[in-house]
Amino acid sequence: MWEEARRDSAHCKCIFLGFWSKESQCIDRDHPDFLLYGEQSPTERELAKIQLVRELYGHEITQEQLAWIRRKMDPTATYEAGGEETEYEGSTTRIQEQPWTEDEAFQITGSQFFPSDKLTAQYSNNVSTRFDRYHFTPGEEFARMMVHRASVKLTELKVWEEPDPEGIYCLGVDPAFGENEHNDRSAIEVGRCYADGIDQVAEFASPHPTPQQLAWILAAIMGWYGGSEKSEVRYVLELNGPGQAVFNEVKNLRHQIEHGYQAREIEEKGLRNIFRNVRTFIYARPDGMASGQNWHMKTNTNLKIMYMNHLRDYVISGLFQVRSADLIEEMRTIAQDGDSIEAPSGKKDDRAVASALMVYYWQREIRKNLIARKFTKEAEAARRALTMQGAVELFNRNKLESFFAEKQRARVQQQRELARLSWRYR
Repeated sequence: MWEEARRDSAHCKCIFLGFWSKESQCIDRDHPDFLLYGEQSPTERELAKIQLVRELYGHEITQEQLAWIRRKMDPTATYEAGGEETEYEGSTTRIQEQPWTEDEAFQITGSQFFPSDKLTAQYSNNVSTRFDRYHFTPGEEFARMMVHRASVKLTELKVWEEPDPEGIYCLGVDPAFGENEHNDRSAIEVGRCYADGIDQVAEFASPHPTPQQLAWILAAIMGWYGGSEKSEVRYVLELNGPGQAVFNEVKNLRHQIEHGYQAREIEEKGLRNIFRNVRTFIYARPDGMASGQNWHMKTNTNLKIMYMNHLRDYVISGLFQVRSADLIEEMRTIAQDGDSIEAPSGKKDDRAVASALMVYYWQREIRKNLIARKFTKEAEAARRALTMQGAVELFNRNKLESFFAEKQRARVQQQRELARLSWRYR
């Protein structure tokens, strides 16, 4: 209800009351408990929350209020002058009843899997609302599939970065009802790979495609991002549920293209030419859509715990840069309860699972090669700068050469005109 009201600002008003909004919820400096809970300066985590409250609600947390919330969260954790810094961590129930921000007011069963402050940092530093929107129309055959620019409501594919001719990419694919039988949406996450991180560059999420159509969409995205001779692209596919049907169609599609079935090129307005992209990709890399360097995984409990923990580690460290606000919102709802790591009933985690597969594959198979090649973000930025500098120099050189050539043509024309006039008066 809160999320719906946030989106419907024309008809709804959201009012949040944090613990700090009640004036009596503070510990005066002359109270004995202030020595126990108010003497320590704000920790790094508390400073981040204080700043967030200031930015969101315009309220400045006082040291007296900070002492009160510390006592409320963990009355047994006390501070001794000159000792180690104390963290006052509360249970999910205490946080929910006395929240700093509205996000903390909605705690989930089990322990929150992704730290809220790290997701907030990802949102502030990396999430972008500037992306291209696309919508797929599958058709009855792959060669009939079309992709169009889309409105907000019809958006299935979001693209933050178009393919780089020398880029290295990895795709994580979680079909609907795949890893989680309750998720009715297929998701594909696309990351650009470096030795020192992986950046989200595109995201597909939709409940509409069948397993066959999802295979076509996967092929289209791979063909687009892997269409250059120097680019590299790999995928990892969850095989549970309909995942095996997706893989079978991928193999079938590759067989069709290699044998020239429906080879007529179909022009469209979206991601260049889908059919040409995929055909070129498959011919250039015979194992591009097969099981050679791609992964096809059947997730079990232990494997999911492993790759979800990899995702959390790289979200926390910032090595995985998230650009999708929808992915961040999914991560906020994911909780761990024993061996179960998933979103609660009624929530989705398809994007998060696809991202976890992608990051896990990058860490296990791609990163070590990029480390050996020293293919870092800094090195890539230097290459781009050099390429741009070369382009500018070439442009300036051509412009200078054109200038001199034009002057030479003008001199020749002037000489001809003088010669013609001289001949006339002889």
